[in-house]
Amino acid sequence: MNQKINGAMHQIMGKSYNLAKEHMKASLARPKVSSNYKMFSFLDYNRELNKKHIGQLVASFVQYGQIQPIVCNKKLQVIDGQHRFKACQELGLPVFYIINQKATTKIISVINNTQKGWNHDDYIRHFSHSSHPNNLEYRKVAKFKKDHNLPYAVIFLLCRAEVNKVRESNTSSDGFKDGTFKAQDWALAKQRAEEITKIKSFNSRLATTLSFVFAFLKCKELEGFNLNLAYRQIKKNESFFNHCTNHQEWVEAFVKAYNYRLISKQGRFKKVAKISIRKEGF
Repeated sequence: MNQKINGAMHQIMGKSYNLAKEHMKASLARPKVSSNYKMFSFLDYNRELNKKHIGQLVASFVQYGQIQPIVCNKKLQVIDGQHRFKACQELGLPVFYIINQKATTKIISVINNTQKGWNHDDYIRHFSHSSHPNNLEYRKVAKFKKDHNLPYAVIFLLCRAEVNKVRESNTSSDGFKDGTFKAQDWALAKQRAEEITKIKSFNSRLATTLSFVFAFLKCKELEGFNLNLAYRQIKKNESFFNHCTNHQEWVEAFVKAYNYRLISKQGRFKKVAKISIRKEGF
């Protein structure tokens, strides 16, 4: 077994420690705090700052404070945590930091490429814990996912009560990553999921594509829409959806696929009406 793992020597923050000796544990690098922003500097070869991410951190710091320290080299150049530093600076908070004595350019790329963000399953596992006040809602999401096997983005859309008011920029979940997610209507979401699952039985690609589901739910609200007819037309005219690039194009393609070679019949057949997006204004 590697000595760095079995307890002989271990490298932490650029220094080697013998963790087998209890007194060495006290000499580990300790986090520091400073309100002197001028003592820190950024490296030109680090990643560019993302204003949106800084804004998200500012909102988080207001509620929870700085949870993770930034990492600097011995010259106090920021190796990891540029966005955290900027959030602290914007709020006028002291910076919580740790010094890595042997930080290099290579360390920057290692840190940025080994950090793994949480996926949806991680958030569900975290917020489903009984200690979380909103745990039941996250358990419902987990069960919904298991029952219908649809992408999370599709599930969040299905949970919205009024899809007709949704725009392309806000089809994602609200509050899912901070533990406050609430489905607007679980019964309606289940009904929609069953409809999408039927499409999935003959075209999995479309049924698991967020933009298609968005178009399906939008067009369901149109006057004259017939669900069983929609299934038949989607199955026959799936090629209409091959080159869509945004939600509007998916909606238009859905209407075209639904209406394609649709003949109105009277007599012993009920009149089959075409659907139109012109009246609805979307």
